[in-house]
Amino acid sequence: MDLRLYSRVILRFWFLLFLGIVVAFALALLSYYNVSFTGSSPKLTPRAEEVWQSQATLFLTEPGFPAGRRNLDVVPVVIGGEVVLQNAQNRPDAYTALASLYAKLAQSDEVGELMRNDGRGALTGDFSVIPAADTTYRREAPLPMLALFGKGSTPKAAEETADRGKDAFLRYLRSEQVQAGIRQNERVLAETINEPQPALLIVPRKKTLPFVVFLAVVFAAIALVFVLENMRPTGRAVANERTPLADVRRSA
Repeated sequence: MDLRLYSRVILRFWFLLFLGIVVAFALALLSYYNVSFTGSSPKLTPRAEEVWQSQATLFLTEPGFPAGRRNLDVVPVVIGGEVVLQNAQNRPDAYTALASLYAKLAQSDEVGELMRNDGRGALTGDFSVIPAADTTYRREAPLPMLALFGKGSTPKAAEETADRGKDAFLRYLRSEQVQAGIRQNERVLAETINEPQPALLIVPRKKTLPFVVFLAVVFAAIALVFVLENMRPTGRAVANERTPLADVRRSA
């Protein structure tokens, strides 16, 4: 590698190389931002949106908090003319299977309609629900809980979406229980144990495209510089072209 040769070529075509770097920077900037004008000043808006996520958690249980009891009470119940003893309450894990059903209900059209008509403006994020699971020991252990997620392009949008989705689902559940005539002490409770948490950035804006665009244009400019250098006649070739003329003059 002849560094002196490369240096001479770059110095000879420095303006073209400088222009290529300027164009590369401008194109990289335009690949990342949309440029708009507010009055006479330009405004740069990122083309890609970030994705932020906020999470809330609901606990499925029943009146009396059976999860806090060491032993469940039993009561006599008459079934088929016979008296049998049954638990007065369900075991806490009885609602684990119900979590999958409630996750689907929370994403139903009715809940979505309640979210849109809650008087808090247009929705600016996406709402989703899954059954919660404990992953402390690197394996999923289902829980009688629901994990509610709000996603949006800003932290505020994500947190607001999670909060509106939670409120809409709770209103839907209570409304269905009232319409079905379920007594208060027989209803499934969905208790909020975690309000929507501060949103976390889960999908940042990628800077790969601007970086690739910048390098591609800079390399193209360097290649053009060396193509132009190779198209220039060398000193030896110029000398060879001038030699016959000199010989003619001497002979004359």
